[in-house]
Amino acid sequence: MLPDLMLPGRGSLLDMALRKFAQTWEWQREVYGGFLWELPTHLRELMVFYLGVQRAGLETDDLRAVLVPSEERVWEDEDGEEERREIPQAGVLNSEFKRLDLSRSLGNCLKLRELEEFLFPPKPPPTKFTSPIDQQQEPDSWEDALDTPSQTPSPSVPLPVLPNLTHLSLALSPTSSSPVSWRHLLSLASHLPQLTHLSLAFWPVPTLTPLAAQLGASVVNTESGIAVQYGGTGFYSHTLDDDWSEAVHLLRRLSQCLYGLEWLDLTGCGAWWEALFVRVEVAPDEIDAAHQGDGDEGERGTTMVDWCGAWGKVGTVVLDPGWRVEEGKGELRRAGERSRFVELVNKAKKVEKHVRGVRRGQGRWFSVECPAVES
Repeated sequence: MLPDLMLPGRGSLLDMALRKFAQTWEWQREVYGGFLWELPTHLRELMVFYLGVQRAGLETDDLRAVLVPSEERVWEDEDGEEERREIPQAGVLNSEFKRLDLSRSLGNCLKLRELEEFLFPPKPPPTKFTSPIDQQQEPDSWEDALDTPSQTPSPSVPLPVLPNLTHLSLALSPTSSSPVSWRHLLSLASHLPQLTHLSLAFWPVPTLTPLAAQLGASVVNTESGIAVQYGGTGFYSHTLDDDWSEAVHLLRRLSQCLYGLEWLDLTGCGAWWEALFVRVEVAPDEIDAAHQGDGDEGERGTTMVDWCGAWGKVGTVVLDPGWRVEEGKGELRRAGERSRFVELVNKAKKVEKHVRGVRRGQGRWFSVECPAVES
């Protein structure tokens, strides 16, 4: 779970109340949805967490009920008389809401595109109307035109629903999540430069063509007749060709969006941890100012994840395999699992050694959180 989220003690009154609230969420949302924004911020942060745990994920309608006030602006006071209230935008009401835990929501009941459209509402189109002067006649001079109301007033740009979000968990379920899009993740990340803590636990290998990569799809060049991999990453790219170029490229783009990141959780992503420290070649036409400072002298044709610049503030990366060697299995199978587990832990330590090396003692201290290998 995300750091700094203060959970109540197990069995405490608040813990039992939040669990009961989550278990009866359908009724709670119908009755109180749109009015929950009046609760303290720390309770609503916990509410989102409990709803995700109890319901194995949330939808945008669930988030809207907790974060967005009702459009109804008429209440009854103590004397039964109607009272109108002016409600600010959700972005103003949620100015102190900083932790959004959506673990297991993506790939189950929530899509990244839906999440982006909810958190960052698009600007509404201008409303056209005809002014009284326009109905009578066209202005005779530019002085009259200045006094004429605008025909297409520009509506105000809506604030983000969570303008000061710093902690975000997009962790997937390790067993039941549908494919997710790195392209949509980059789009969402472009709105979140202030993000400091991010969980991408159990995310797949970074690629813009996940389906093609899984199927090993290829196309034939009509001029040369050679079959070329459809996506930037093929099914055997990492295991046989050791090609991490697309993964490194996407991680660099992500780091340029999330340049304030301090904590990153990549639990269960052992299949592509190598992309965190490997150096890949860059085509001559792709070398720019962003790449030129990465390598040593004579290595300007290569690039890697930028742990000194864009992600120079990252101090902790969680690299947990996401599973443990189970007892009670056959000796041969258990030995194979243990070998794989040790391999992943050693790779995590290699990431830590690499980042400390490229920083050369400058900048923030870097550490990797990973489990210890039992003797």
